[in-house]
Amino acid sequence: MTDHADEAAPPTTRENLRRAKSFSPFGLLVTVAGSILGTVIPTAFGEGPVPTLLGAASLAVLTAAGLTGADGTARGVRAIAAVLLAIGAVALTVSGVTLTDLIRGKSLNGEHQNTFPVAPAAAEPPTRAPSSPKTVKPGISLPATLDCGRGAPRTAHTCPAIEVRSTGGAPLKITKLEFDGPHRAEFAVDRTGTDCGAANLDPGDECAITLRFTPAAPGNRTARLVVHQNLPGPASFVKLTGTGSGRPPTATPSTLPPSG
Repeated sequence: MTDHADEAAPPTTRENLRRAKSFSPFGLLVTVAGSILGTVIPTAFGEGPVPTLLGAASLAVLTAAGLTGADGTARGVRAIAAVLLAIGAVALTVSGVTLTDLIRGKSLNGEHQNTFPVAPAAAEPPTRAPSSPKTVKPGISLPATLDCGRGAPRTAHTCPAIEVRSTGGAPLKITKLEFDGPHRAEFAVDRTGTDCGAANLDPGDECAITLRFTPAAPGNRTARLVVHQNLPGPASFVKLTGTGSGRPPTATPSTLPPSG
């Protein structure tokens, strides 16, 4: 029976890296020097953050590749060692230079805010300005015109009622009713059919204004009803029309009995 000696297991990648002479603190220091040189050259020519970062990374890779190329280790191990050295060197270079920029308040060449690209700060969500409370105002709705129809001169008759409605968000107050226009004296407020005088109407409430029309002569008669209220701005108006037609009533003479 033949005894077979145990075959030795091949070294792992970690063990190969430990054996590599270039993968050491000294190798990292040399690679950092190459990365710093790659940073200084672009900044000396006034380049911005991105070209400076590319220069630092490029020289770090070249320096690490040159160091590991002299090792007698396998090609794959040398490539891993070069990549790790380059990454570590660039990270140390960027960290150190960025800290220097923060202290100085400008980049190495003084032409930019930062030597290397800096991730933008997260944008703060927009703050909404506090909304000011809306001003609640009264409102009014009433017809623009009113036709009082035809009537005999010097004979009073009642016009159709004017409906007034409170349409705003605050109470509507009717403060005064008056007339203007060429025939204003022929129109008057009928107090028996009007409940808008000095009215205080809540939103949505209604009131009525009733007018009397007494034409003074035949023909078209016009005037305007002026409704004063508590709205901002001028008063409200209703155009009034009517027609005098026919003959005015005549007085019948009284007959007195003869004196005896």
